[in-house]
Amino acid sequence: MTKKIQLTKPLKKLNNKKGLTLVELIVAVMILMIAVGASVGGLSMSYRSTMLGAEKDDAQSVAQRNCDIIMSCISTNIDKGKTVGELFNNAYSSPTFKSSYKTKIESDTTIGAYSVRDPAGSAVKSYDPAQYSIIEQISSESSLVGDSSVKKQYFIIDVSTRKLGSGTSAKEYSVYKITTYTYYSSDGYVSCEGEVNIEK
Repeated sequence: MTKKIQLTKPLKKLNNKKGLTLVELIVAVMILMIAVGASVGGLSMSYRSTMLGAEKDDAQSVAQRNCDIIMSCISTNIDKGKTVGELFNNAYSSPTFKSSYKTKIESDTTIGAYSVRDPAGSAVKSYDPAQYSIIEQISSESSLVGDSSVKKQYFIIDVSTRKLGSGTSAKEYSVYKITTYTYYSSDGYVSCEGEVNIEK
């Protein structure tokens, strides 16, 4: 004789029409909102970090470029027979470029337009080269000033004396140390250093 299997209980469960209570629904929605909020917050932080990293890399390239331009201006003119006295005011104490060289440095280091706005007057796009200001020579890091609307460019020139060799063959050099800065955002600035050695 064959035994019949009863499926009553499972069928009852399948036919159960009881739904979620209001409390359960609210809890489920809140959990979903927390999960979505955490994901969006994480993505937002990741995006900001990526953009800031790109902005910093861009600023570092500008600082390096400016340092190369200033060093080249000094060494090229010295190679052409100019003296440090022709290049700088106070050449052996606190050197600042004389007017014509100052203008040349500003021109050579300018990236894009001088203005932070395009000719139509609208604000520049992110990473637009015109966001960079004209480079300024300053005397110390305490003069570094940020700006929310423009990426500022600066440079400092320090001079010192260095002797190479000994005895009668010793040579004395003026060492012009150039430090360039790019103040790229409220997060700070990046810098680059180089030096030019000029025999006295």
